[in-house]
Amino acid sequence: MYKTYTRGATRVDSGRLAEDRTGERADIRLAQLAAATGLSPLVIRAWERRYAFPRAIRTTGGHRRYAPSEVARLHRAVLLIRAGFRPREAIERAMGEGLRLPQMERDERLQELLAEGSPAEGLAQLRSVEHALGFEEALEEVIMPALNAIGQGWASGRFSVAQEHAATSVIASWLGTVRATLPSPDPGAPTVLLGAAPFERHGLPPLALEVLLSRRGIAAASLDADVPIPALVSAVRLRRPAAVVISVSRPNSLLAETVAALADVEPRPLVYVGGPGVGEAPAGAAMLPLRLTTAADQLAADLSDG
Repeated sequence: MYKTYTRGATRVDSGRLAEDRTGERADIRLAQLAAATGLSPLVIRAWERRYAFPRAIRTTGGHRRYAPSEVARLHRAVLLIRAGFRPREAIERAMGEGLRLPQMERDERLQELLAEGSPAEGLAQLRSVEHALGFEEALEEVIMPALNAIGQGWASGRFSVAQEHAATSVIASWLGTVRATLPSPDPGAPTVLLGAAPFERHGLPPLALEVLLSRRGIAAASLDADVPIPALVSAVRLRRPAAVVISVSRPNSLLAETVAALADVEPRPLVYVGGPGVGEAPAGAAMLPLRLTTAADQLAADLSDG
């Protein structure tokens, strides 16, 4: 006679493969799950008691069986932990229950590693976050908030200027490695030139936006931070982009003058301004959303319509 598997009030005949509540076959043993994820059976059992995760079907003999989707969730949780998340946060995200951003922003480990660790350690951590979440979610939800927190830490005295620069350098290196893996844009693809306004020392947002636009098939190029107005005008005349983006992190008295200087360039590109330093877009420019991925989507849509 066949043994039976029990899940709640339901019994499953062992003559066929067990199924979880979604009807998915659950035939993976605890030892197989441990081997697949690199976690010890002891840790998996402890998580099951504490977090009700991973979810197992029990045999009548008390043995655990897991569905493939549960293995995938556990593997994702492991990647998130390696990326710096606490177990509870990683499990919440792996189970699709969301992660409270205030909790994540208070997590100081990534900030400290970027600011105080070696560049190699910081770069490895960023790659781990990217692998766990995907590039765009990693950028928006983890890495840029960490950089902003480091900037606030510099203002409060927690981090030095050198540490802030070190963190910026590591993130720029990571963005550069991502950019290098992207294919070249198609011939005839719209071009966008990105730069920071005069005296604006934060060149990372234009670089991040360059990568996001490149992922959308746009030929984007970013200039250095603190671009003098004559240098920007010369670059626009030379490269003849379809659009120009000027970034400011703080109010900048030269922003309107920078936009006005582009009015005489022929052919005149679309001009956008973006960043937390923009209170109101100057005449002749459109304002981009603060969220970089949304800004990239808007630019791609505008250039496609044009």
